[in-house]
Amino acid sequence: MSADLEAVARRRLRATGLDEPRFGTAEEVVRWFGAYQGQDDATAKWGLAQRLSEPRRSADIESEFDSGRLVRTHVLRPTWHFVAVDDLPWLLDLTAERIRPKLRYYDKQLGLDDELITRAKPMALRALESDGALNRSQLAAVLAAEGIGTTGASMSHIMFHAELDGAVCSGPRAGRHHTYLPLAQRLSDAGLRPYAPGSREEGLARLVRMFLRSHGPATAKDFVWWSGLTGRDFTAGLAGLDDVERETHDGLTFVALPGEAARETRRVRLLQAWDEYTVAHTEGRTPILLKAPTSKPGMTATWLHTVIEGTQVGGHWKYSTAKGAVTLDARTFGAPTEALAAGIEAEGQALAGYLGLELGEVTVTEFHG
Repeated sequence: MSADLEAVARRRLRATGLDEPRFGTAEEVVRWFGAYQGQDDATAKWGLAQRLSEPRRSADIESEFDSGRLVRTHVLRPTWHFVAVDDLPWLLDLTAERIRPKLRYYDKQLGLDDELITRAKPMALRALESDGALNRSQLAAVLAAEGIGTTGASMSHIMFHAELDGAVCSGPRAGRHHTYLPLAQRLSDAGLRPYAPGSREEGLARLVRMFLRSHGPATAKDFVWWSGLTGRDFTAGLAGLDDVERETHDGLTFVALPGEAARETRRVRLLQAWDEYTVAHTEGRTPILLKAPTSKPGMTATWLHTVIEGTQVGGHWKYSTAKGAVTLDARTFGAPTEALAAGIEAEGQALAGYLGLELGEVTVTEFHG
């Protein structure tokens, strides 16, 4: 194992808040990252809980989102992200115009054109302003009453465009349904002032700093992948920082903010599929894959969740719930040691506690592809 790359991985584990969980609330975690990927809502919130200094249950994390200070919306790349509501406007200023062209192909496939989207967005916004939080089905009914028929996917894309406009964002959960609310209302309800735009240069410096403090050491291409912006944007953001460190390993230049050396750890983590520790790097993924058999070790639809042993991807896992218990199945790269199996079971206990359930059967076996 490369000692230099292992040191990069240790620093990265600390930057992402996984070595010694130190945050008090989910909001603190999200603000640290700037934008935390929330592709799968339930497991992504488990990722937030893993970074808290005290155990929390899923209902506790959900209540922070219902309060309005945190939202789940489209803001980078594009995909779903958790964002502090007052960070959303300036992030959209940086990223929305990069995201819009990426929607055109799917809009066409869904039968959406610019004229229809332009008509539909204000109708949806007016309904939210008058009726409060509504889910997609309810908004589709509003549009249908105005002669605009939609499917679930096309309604989602209409709201995607409205999100990029900064008009709407996520509302509180209503049972199993996600809802929308006007972004202006979310800001007001949280006691926050309306957004006052700053310069693009200031925004880029702010975003690059957030990325490096929460993901560094990282490469320029890592930032481009994570943010959906450009290499020029990364360079412009770095120009606004005066405390950047650079180091070269295996021909790659890693950039980081100064920080104390991270300690070696053998702690086991069960990370959700799109955790920032594993998903936020593309060119610079190697430091956490030193034990993995391939560059994309077993990344199938079934086995996306990753077992982290120390700093390294050491396997995959999945879980199910039934009759008040969590059943856990983990596959490790190489025969599992007693310590690794014990660490996986301990993480299973933490996951069950987070879900308010008991831990049922735990299976740990070697991964064979």
